[in-house]
Amino acid sequence: MGADLSKTESFDYVTSQLDQSLTFKSVPQTTSVLPPWLVIFRLGGSTQTIELQVQERMLFGRLSTDPTKTIDLTPYGANGLGVSRRHALIFPHKTNLVVRDLNSTNGTFINGYRLPANADYPLQTNDLLEIGKLGLHIELAVPMASKS
Repeated sequence: MGADLSKTESFDYVTSQLDQSLTFKSVPQTTSVLPPWLVIFRLGGSTQTIELQVQERMLFGRLSTDPTKTIDLTPYGANGLGVSRRHALIFPHKTNLVVRDLNSTNGTFINGYRLPANADYPLQTNDLLEIGKLGLHIELAVPMASKS
């Protein structure tokens, strides 16, 4: 288990070098340590972006009691675009970044295909992810290089 601890310490070092306006929590030692993914979402038809480093499950939706793990899409018109409070999860799994619809009312789509609820689907660069009617073009979805 010594190797897992060094990976966790390495991740803590990487997160400490990130933008100080964000709050990050250490990865618990019981969690498998996957490399964080850098993901840039461009809001449909605009130059506005959401940039994330995804190490664990991130909830996409509206207003949550746990803002550290929720991407609140309310500022992007989520209420009028059919985004549920708990709409979809995005998280790393093995060698992919995946999305899971949480049985949302208005659905989650990848490139126009409606995802069945509670099933995991891989995301790739240039995919169009639609959460309800809110389009998010994935400009970059790559695992970040580890720091030695």
